[in-house]
Amino acid sequence: MTQGGQATGEDQQSVEPVLGLDLGGTSIKWVTMAGGTVTAKGQVPTPQTGPRDVLAALVGIARRAPAARAIGMAAAGVLDPVRGRVLHAPNIAGDWTSCAFSAELAAATGCPVSLANDARAFAWGQLRYGVAAGASDAVFLTLGTGIGGALAADGQLRLGHGRRGGEIGHIPIEPVDGRACGCGSTGCLETIAGGRALAELGADLVRAGAAPALAKEVGGDPDQVTAGAVVRMADQDPECARLVERAGRALGLALAGLVNTLAPEVIVFGGGVAAGLPAFRPFIDELLARHTLLIETPRIATATDGFAGAMGAAAWANEPPAGYPAPIRPGA
Repeated sequence: MTQGGQATGEDQQSVEPVLGLDLGGTSIKWVTMAGGTVTAKGQVPTPQTGPRDVLAALVGIARRAPAARAIGMAAAGVLDPVRGRVLHAPNIAGDWTSCAFSAELAAATGCPVSLANDARAFAWGQLRYGVAAGASDAVFLTLGTGIGGALAADGQLRLGHGRRGGEIGHIPIEPVDGRACGCGSTGCLETIAGGRALAELGADLVRAGAAPALAKEVGGDPDQVTAGAVVRMADQDPECARLVERAGRALGLALAGLVNTLAPEVIVFGGGVAAGLPAFRPFIDELLARHTLLIETPRIATATDGFAGAMGAAAWANEPPAGYPAPIRPGA
């Protein structure tokens, strides 16, 4: 609502620009948003020399980007959003616990800073402004190096106890004889369908001489195998096709359990590996059809915009999910 032609309260908050930062292992992507619309965006390489240099890069982005009233930062790893700290970043080396990340970014920029898990931020952006806008209940998966996840019910993210819920990538699929997972468990979904897993399994095939088409694709170098290469070669190499089918069935089995439990309206895929979703879909669809007989089949959507994580971080800065800790403000 407005008074005298001026936006007030929630309206004013929604139209003033916010900055979203998506901290990845390779690049830091950023967007400014106003009224749910991206007004500027860009990216810079992620420094590989530790948290202090990463923080300096984030401050530099904030100072060069259009002025914003608040900042949201999305990051993978173990986070403490109450104190605004990154406790562990799996893809960037360094002692993260020594850096009061949000407080220092807030002090350097003069803006309040909200810190969020990257998969949860992606989900929040899609729920507010993306392919899940208007949905009440949804499941989100980010297919990248690993597999992130988030859940929404009644139009809000459901973060769970300790705000750590939604770890869909760590649903056990092969708990007895599966591969070891980085989380410390065995046979998690991401050890089968995550980007790192597909690349490692494909590399093993090349080393064993079992996938000639894949070997030709990467010039015979197993270290050059990527998840994308495995998916591309699935129609030429039976062993690659086996890996893709195995990944698709694992995703389908995990999603069938979630659909039966949560009855979502939509399942949203994002992340770099989501571009290969068409290769997984036949197996996902088969498992969903077989194992969700009592539940209406949800629609499946993809959000492959490379800046979806940064958009989610901006949405978080604009309006954090219900029950989430307040942002860290300058001087806190």
